[in-house]
Amino acid sequence: MSQVDGQSFMIHQIRKMVGLVTYIMRFNKDPKATFALAFSHQKLAVPIAPSIGLLLDRVLYDSYNEKNGHLQPLDLASSEEALAKFKESCVMVEVEKREREEGQTIRYHPSHCIEEASASHHPPLPPQLDEGVGDAHRVLAGTFI
Repeated sequence: MSQVDGQSFMIHQIRKMVGLVTYIMRFNKDPKATFALAFSHQKLAVPIAPSIGLLLDRVLYDSYNEKNGHLQPLDLASSEEALAKFKESCVMVEVEKREREEGQTIRYHPSHCIEEASASHHPPLPPQLDEGVGDAHRVLAGTFI
């Protein structure tokens, strides 16, 4: 299990993080070299993992509450039990059902390699990369399970 905490996220950021890790694992790439390349100033085409099963489990308002101490703090702690029940009885049931029907996790394969990409050229992604991913790449509370 991995956890991702952040102030805010860019579009597809989590999907690209999952895609990059999947790429490293499936193609037995050197993690240090791959991450060094990914964090360089080079423009790269990074595989985007499918979205099914990636979900925001909770929002933390720590920074907001610190900046707005004169206001009543935002806190969902009193709702955690109800939210957990809803997630397990509705959300996860639907994710698991779709995964059994569509097999997106099993079929997901970052089939293009990490490569340089000019500002005007981005290699097309296979359609299955935008359709979904199941249990293996779920993001819960910013946590990969």
